[in-house]
Amino acid sequence: MQAAREVLNKVEDVIAANEKVLRQTFADIGKFSASLARNSENVDSIVADVKETANNAKAATASARSLMDNLDKRTDEIASGVNKMTASGRVLMRNLDKRTEEITTGVNTMTATATRQIDLVGRAVTDLAHNPQRFLFGGGGNGDAEAAAPPRRRPPAPAPQQQQ
Repeated sequence: MQAAREVLNKVEDVIAANEKVLRQTFADIGKFSASLARNSENVDSIVADVKETANNAKAATASARSLMDNLDKRTDEIASGVNKMTASGRVLMRNLDKRTEEITTGVNTMTATATRQIDLVGRAVTDLAHNPQRFLFGGGGNGDAEAAAPPRRRPPAPAPQQQQ
């Protein structure tokens, strides 16, 4: 029991030493309670607004989450479409390369043939320019103008002059 009296004495000493502060604290608590009582409608309105704001925030969060999920799905669909389009583009480019190679080979063959034909025509024109009689009268293909031409008549030799 002696210990309980000692504790009570110590509590009384603390209270006595802080009596002024404790009285002010209780007075402030009273003022605060009175202020809450006077503004209870405002406090109720604030609490209701906070609840509504919290509910709106939850709804906005759910909406944002749904939007992100849909965006992820659409992004996956777009990526899949781009991948398919890229693969189709690769196939198209391979086919174009094959066709271009075939066309190039055909053009090269045609060009080589045309070049040979032009050379042949060029030789014929040159041969004709050098030996037109061959074209007019026919003849061998040896290019010899004399052999291809018909025999020429020679003019008669002049008569010998008589000496007087």
